[in-house]
Parts: sequence; C-alpha cells; structure tokens
Amino acid sequence: VDVVEIPEVKTGGLDLKELERQLRSYQSRDLKIGTFAAASNLTGVLADVDKVSKLLHKYGALSCWDYATCAPYVDLDMNPKDPAAYKDAVFFSGHKFVGGPGSPGVLVVKKKLMSNEVPTMPGGGTVLFVTEKAHSYLANKVEREEGGTPDILGSIRLGLAFELKQRVGSKHIMDLERQHVRHVRSVLGKNENIILLGHENADQLPVFSFLVRFGDRFLHHNFVCALLNDLFGIQARGGCQCAGPFGARLLGLSREHITALGYAVVAKDEVLKPGVARMSFPYFADEDEVEYILDSVNFVADHGWKFLPKYEYDPHNGAWRHVSRATAPFPAKKFLASMQLDDVDTVRQSVCVAPIRSIAAHRRENLEQAAVLADACIKEAVSTEEFLEGQKLVPAHEWLRWFVYPHEAVAAYKETGEKMALTEKIEGPCQPQRYLDGSVHKIWEGVPSLGTMKRSLLGRFVLKVFMQAELEAMKDKRTDVEKSVLNDEEAMCAVFGGSQKCQ
Repeated sequence: VDVVEIPEVKTGGLDLKELERQLRSYQSRDLKIGTFAAASNLTGVLADVDKVSKLLHKYGALSCWDYATCAPYVDLDMNPKDPAAYKDAVFFSGHKFVGGPGSPGVLVVKKKLMSNEVPTMPGGGTVLFVTEKAHSYLANKVEREEGGTPDILGSIRLGLAFELKQRVGSKHIMDLERQHVRHVRSVLGKNENIILLGHENADQLPVFSFLVRFGDRFLHHNFVCALLNDLFGIQARGGCQCAGPFGARLLGLSREHITALGYAVVAKDEVLKPGVARMSFPYFADEDEVEYILDSVNFVADHGWKFLPKYEYDPHNGAWRHVSRATAPFPAKKFLASMQLDDVDTVRQSVCVAPIRSIAAHRRENLEQAAVLADACIKEAVSTEEFLEGQKLVPAHEWLRWFVYPHEAVAAYKETGEKMALTEKIEGPCQPQRYLDGSVHKIWEGVPSLGTMKRSLLGRFVLKVFMQAELEAMKDKRTDVEKSVLNDEEAMCAVFGGSQKCQ
C-alpha cells in the first residue's frame, strides 16, 4: 500500500490541483482509495466533499469520507443531485451527536464494495453453515459484516439522536454554527495573547484550536486546559487532536524540529510534545454559556501565567497539576466489587437538592474569585525570598522548549512588576505564523512521501542515507540517558511513525 498525502492550499482547503496530479500519476492502479476528513478535527474547516468526490471518480478512485467531526451538523448525502459526486463510503462516531454518547460508530458503504464472500472480521452470526471440512457465510451483506451481538440499545440511541438532528434541520444548525464562528473569532481575535490556528476566512464549524502567548514563548496547552477546568469547570482538550501531521503544519514545525522532538518524546520528555488547546461551540450552546467560555479563555490568556508558580508538570506525560494534587496522594480507587447493594453506607438515596444560586451568579463568582486568586498567587511567589527554579528540562532538550517555565514568569514580574511583554520573535520549534503567512508550505514543498520514495530502488537508497544522516546529526544533541535507551530503530520510529514498538 502506498499512502500519498495531499496538502492543503494556503487558504486552508484541500489542494485539488495536487490531488489531480497524484491521481494522474496512479491512474494505472486497479484500486485507488481517496479518504479525507469532511471537517478538520483541529480547525473545523469544511471540505468541499462533492467537488473532491467528482475528481476522485474522474480517475476511477473510491471516495471515502470521515464525517466524525461534522456528522451532527451537516447534511450526510451519499447520493447528491450530481451523480458524479456520490460517496462510496462515509463513516463517523455517534458519540458527538446531541444525546449520542454511548452509541456505536457507523459505516455507510456502497453495496458494490461488499463483494467479498468472506467477512472482514468473521464472528458470531456471520456463518450460514458449518461442517467438519467446510463452512459458508451469510448471503446478506450487512449481517455478514457484523460479527457478534450488535449494540442494539446504542443503535436505538443513535437513531433518536438522528431524529433530533433532522427535526432541528441541518440548515438551521449550520446557520447557528456560523454565527458562533463569527462571534468567537471577533471576540478572541482581539486578544493579542491568543493565536487562533487556521485561516480566518475558511468555511468552518465552531471548532477552535488555539495557543496562548507569553513573552517569547507560549503557555503549555495542558496548563491552559488545566486552568480552564480548575478555575471555571470548562473541559477543553489539549494535544494534537488525532491529527498529528496537520497539527505539525499548523504549528509551523520544521523537519529538523520534528526529528528532534521525536527523540525527546521517546526519551520520556513528553512535556515537549507540541500541541494546542481546543474548544467547540455547538449550536445548542446558549449565549450566556458561550460568553462565559469566552470570558474564561480571555482571562486565562491575560492572567493565567500568574498561576504558574502553583502548578507543576509531569515530564513523562506532559500533564500539569496544581501543587496540591502533585504532592498529595490521589484518593484511593473505588472498585465496583466493593459495592454492596444492601449496604446503606455504600448505596445513597437520590436526593434532589435545590441550587444555592443561579448558574449566571455562579459563573460571575468563578471569574471574580479567579481574579483574586491570580493576583494572590503571583504576589506570594514574588514575596518569597527566593522562588526556586523548580523543574527544568535536561540541557540537551532546552533548545526544543517552546513553553515558559514558572520561574521565568515570577522573575519577570519581580523585575518589572508586570507581565513579560510579547516579543516579535518566538523562541522554540512552534512557529504558527508560518502557517498563517503561508511560509510553512515552502518548508514542506517538494518533500516526497515515504510511499513515493519506497517505490523505487533509488528512493529506498536515498531514504536510508537520509535516516542515517539524521541519526548522526542528532547524536551530539542527545543525552547519555537517551543514547542508552534510544536505539536507531526507535529513533526512526519516533521520526516517521508506524512501528508497533513505539506505540
């Protein structure tokens, strides 16, 4: 199998010219599968699924679409009015629908693709007849491909979620979604400390990945997510959102930095792994809830750094925790086996408790308390006779650091009495401005995929030489610990991915 990546254009959509060029070069292949995301999991950017499908079919390729991000909001049309724009397969998870958690994943596929008489995964309910010497499978294609007991309750739940979506209507849903997009961009776009990733004018869902700047670096995305949770009860996700290669381009990472970061992560400095904080504003979120989230994000962007002295990170997994959680033992785990249904001490009666105050009042209180706590945290750290430097990366990894240390924030405030000013130049591997101004494409232009290189003897030779050169170049920057735990195979895996050994 040769995997060919199709880049996006500078405005954020799929590069259709490059897609057509690649389709032409593989035109002689009997089987060609084009599979793309209908919406980005990182930026919410929507693909022109019909236009891409027509181009794929023009060259005899299958059109397969991942609708996981957008299925709850957009039309799912396998057979649009233009007959050439049909989809061969679409797939998505039910848990992102309103009322969908606990429902199964869905694959919708054209019957012509289910010609194999042997199921992909044989299991209970797929076999028609068995003897000691032979067996045959069911003729019904759906039953043949669904081995085992189906998730009946989950399927009913998903059916109800679909009915709710249809009652609201995709057009009305998308009108509300686009209102959220415009409002969120107008509010957060005014904050100089926030970098919203992706292109401003692209058609998108209200899914936003962002970075928070501080001085010449960033606040760690996991620290940002921890503050949103600890201070405001807002659950945002930190990381690359299941889109590593695209995330690398959004962050403006160079090939050299990706290689070096691969070594560092395998060497247990996972806190260096670049990522973003992500949040979404679904159509059913009311105005007050949206404003509360935006106020909270703006607060973290402006004042979150003041909490750095009270947080520590785990270098092995990149998590940031309040010092009270980092030093105190976690509560003992409670197992279901320890519960006794006839024991009044372990079974609590359901009691409806009247709320002490309104949701709006509670949200205002959260913001007010956060402001008081922020000032108290930084002033306490500054008043300490000598604030300890605390955690630091190994010297060999320092050049890869893109996030600010707590002691740096304290030192800056101690010296000037205010926040460290933003610098024009950003230190470290993460350079998101490269994506926004289009220069990231120059870094990756002309870089052949592994599949392309492996197809020829010369390509395989060049790939081997390149890997060896990269390994040699990195040896001087690796610590003795890394050299002992990281062999060449693991290093190549960290850079290029795919080996089970490195999972």
